[in-house]
Amino acid sequence: MANLFLDGYDLSVCEPMHEHQLQSFPNCNAFHELDLKKMPVLSEGGSRIVFEARQALDNKQMKYVYKIPLFERKFEGKQLLEKVEEQRKDSFVMGRASGSRFIPPVRGYCGMSITMDYMAHGDMHGEVGTHFTLDLNHCRSFDPFQNICIIDYIKGVRLGGRQFSPVDKLKVAFHITRGVADLHTRSSYIHGDVCCHQYLFHKGIFMLNDFNNAEPMLANRETGKQCKVDKKLDHLWVWKGRSLEEFQKFYESKSYSPATPQMVDVWMMGNLIYTLLTNNYTFEKPHLNVKEAAKKLMAGGRSPIPARIRNSKDPSHMAIMNAIDMCWKHDWRERPPARVISNYLFDRIKAITGEDKPDVRVVLPRRDPKQKGTHSDFVFANYDHTDSGDILDNCG
Repeated sequence: MANLFLDGYDLSVCEPMHEHQLQSFPNCNAFHELDLKKMPVLSEGGSRIVFEARQALDNKQMKYVYKIPLFERKFEGKQLLEKVEEQRKDSFVMGRASGSRFIPPVRGYCGMSITMDYMAHGDMHGEVGTHFTLDLNHCRSFDPFQNICIIDYIKGVRLGGRQFSPVDKLKVAFHITRGVADLHTRSSYIHGDVCCHQYLFHKGIFMLNDFNNAEPMLANRETGKQCKVDKKLDHLWVWKGRSLEEFQKFYESKSYSPATPQMVDVWMMGNLIYTLLTNNYTFEKPHLNVKEAAKKLMAGGRSPIPARIRNSKDPSHMAIMNAIDMCWKHDWRERPPARVISNYLFDRIKAITGEDKPDVRVVLPRRDPKQKGTHSDFVFANYDHTDSGDILDNCG
């Protein structure tokens, strides 16, 4: 049985909604056959390192991604148990949501290790980049086109590369919302960090991943009603991509009321869809620091949409703006679930394309093959500059 390490809940009152939320399904035999000395490193994030694994299947060499905690970090006692639980959650969510096209399937899980699909797509860009190191000690990665996040696409556009057409942006917005919707309904977990780092591109779809910090939905032991979350973020988690409720809690706003945790995910979906639509991060233009952005947000303000988009008559732009409006309802009780927003976007795709079963896949626009994988523009747009040296990337 899993150990629960949850802040923001009274565990004497609340318990997991379903027994299966605490299950795990390890298959350790396959892991014993792996040799790390023969596995190239793909990327390194804030807490895990990612290798390329290969296994023979039907006389073919299949590639997989192998994730484990960073070698240089020592975990003991409670922290060790927390890390074991993080890997269990990551594997459980992917397994539980395995029927979704918008969440990658897990291929294996054992203790602190996970294997999942290898998301290669270098052919969509032409040349594949060479080894490189990210600045700010932010995230080291060794192949910028093998594990592309939405953040990499955004940076390419900001450097002068091509961007998605309006209808393709609508499709990507659908990817974002459908991944969260499938997470909520298939696994009864919330993500808690819906951001541009967490969507990896694979076969035309941006897929939601990294569930090691996800949390199970809880219910009152007596009434069966879902428990609300009342958690205060620590300093490093407070950046401009967080939700309204988290800002209200952190800055002790009188307007704060604990929300059902899915609504926190829904708000952050809106932040990401806004960036997809405008190529700007929230409260980047005009630039506000974190406290200024929080103050404006708590007063009912929103990140401005440029006039060229705001006044657009393009039906895709209009649909995306409507989805952002749904995500950013100031009262969390008025926000629709991710599934409702996802269904709305899919209906708009059908109406705009004139197809009853539209292809929602997209092709990545070309960008400079020499583009470096540094995420400094993301850090400086979203964090206070005094904090940026401490920020760890979650791209791995």
